[in-house]
Amino acid sequence: MKEKIRLLIVDDGLALIESLRYILEMQTDTFERVSIANNKKNALHQLLGKKYNLILLDLSFNDSTYDGSDIARIVKEKYPDIKICIFTNNVKLFIFNELIDNIGVEGIIDKESSLDITIEGLKAIHNGKKYIDASVKNTLNKSQLSELSKTELTVLHFLSEGLSFKEIGKKRDTSENTIRNQVTSIGLKLDMNTKQLISFYNLYKVSARENFNETMAPFQKKKP
Repeated sequence: MKEKIRLLIVDDGLALIESLRYILEMQTDTFERVSIANNKKNALHQLLGKKYNLILLDLSFNDSTYDGSDIARIVKEKYPDIKICIFTNNVKLFIFNELIDNIGVEGIIDKESSLDITIEGLKAIHNGKKYIDASVKNTLNKSQLSELSKTELTVLHFLSEGLSFKEIGKKRDTSENTIRNQVTSIGLKLDMNTKQLISFYNLYKVSARENFNETMAPFQKKKP
């Protein structure tokens, strides 16, 4: 029999997590247990019995002596088999890199995302996948893109459309070498090669479209 999710929600917004627990507990095919903790001490105490296999963890707490990344770090050191999904609406690029690359959390879900997306993300993480929802990706991509000038953004857009350096140069009324140098500069700023830049910008465009469609009222959405 496939193991169900034994979830601990750690957040000091009691109204939110109690409502979420009530809803998730009804998903009996997916969740074996859903418990809540509203602070660091309570969360770590509940983990002593090692009853959980997944934590949904907020980043910001009213207690200024710690945050979600501190809790995540302790959990990963003491209970490396427990998966962690960050639940927040305020992820900055440097925090994201710390959480994913250094601490090793398995996912990030925006608090503003729908219940369906939240459950989808928790299932994916439980099944061994990394999960970063589209709105978080879009926020992070915007953060990186904000480092670029208007000219660099235009060049990157043309590059993502499949244009060569020479073709972009014609559109920009400049030389092929100038465009090549601009792409090199963009790559240095974002620490990516040309292929990665194209993938990154295409992901940003897809995420932006997904977010737009999710926020549109039903009568506004285009029919397939």
